[in-house]
Amino acid sequence: MPFTDKELKKLRADLPRGSAVKLAEIFGLKAASVRNILSGLSNNEEVIIAAYALLTEHNNKVSNTKAALSA
Repeated sequence: MPFTDKELKKLRADLPRGSAVKLAEIFGLKAASVRNILSGLSNNEEVIIAAYALLTEHNNKVSNTKAALSA
């Protein structure tokens, strides 16, 4: 089942800076290819799932850092 434009737009908006380059290195692609995938111009669910995992990891780090700084 392909991802919708709305889902991809939210993912792109929430990803940390430099994510396309990092994902490109992981998958052996060009950053432009990753951006095309995240824009829905190409389809590669593996890259999209990895992007979501990257986003989740980033959000956890931010959350943990905020909690540590608030303590």
